[in-house]
Amino acid sequence: MKKSILVALAVVGAVSAHADDTYPYNFSIRLGVVFPVENSYSNISDSFAGVGLEYAFEKSFVAGGESYLSLDYQGKDFGKSKGSVMPLLLNQKWFVGNQEFGLRSYYFVGVGAAFVDYNGSDATIAARLGVGKEFNRNFFGELSLMLADQASGVRPNSVNAYVGWRF
Repeated sequence: MKKSILVALAVVGAVSAHADDTYPYNFSIRLGVVFPVENSYSNISDSFAGVGLEYAFEKSFVAGGESYLSLDYQGKDFGKSKGSVMPLLLNQKWFVGNQEFGLRSYYFVGVGAAFVDYNGSDATIAARLGVGKEFNRNFFGELSLMLADQASGVRPNSVNAYVGWRF
């Protein structure tokens, strides 16, 4: 699994490096690795694959930032067995330092629900916070901490590392 994650990250990086300079649309896709920080979660696996899709709203809910909806999939494999978390969060991003699009750094917070599928299916409240950096107009990287209450016998708290492509 770790080799396939590295290959996916390399593909996203290669595609992003050759992206044109047109203004990206409101969608982003992220690929990464999820590292559990709770025993109930790390007993399942030491790491999980992570895939995320984001939609940025035309207008920010908070001045000086960007509001967006994110849906992630975190799992050992994709649909082959039980063992996944799907956070659906409303997020707010604030930019710091250089404000030039494609070179900005930012921090973000999000709140919503996490749908957990381990010992049955359940939903719980979830939140995340993190930092990110745009490497060019399309390519970015993020580190985040996701916190969630217990659901389906698991508390899916994790540290996440993602690279993404805005399109």
